[in-house]
Amino acid sequence: QVNQYFRTVLEWSNDLRTLGVLANADTPEDAARARRFGAEGIG
Repeated sequence: QVNQYFRTVLEWSNDLRTLGVLANADTPEDAARARRFGAEGIG
């Protein structure tokens, strides 16, 4: 589970970032977890 402080920092960084966040996922469960942690896609 993502703690609230970490989620806040991620939200702040989204306003300033220029790169996207992709995750490596081998299973549908990995993909779902990556999305919950803020990944924008699988790559």
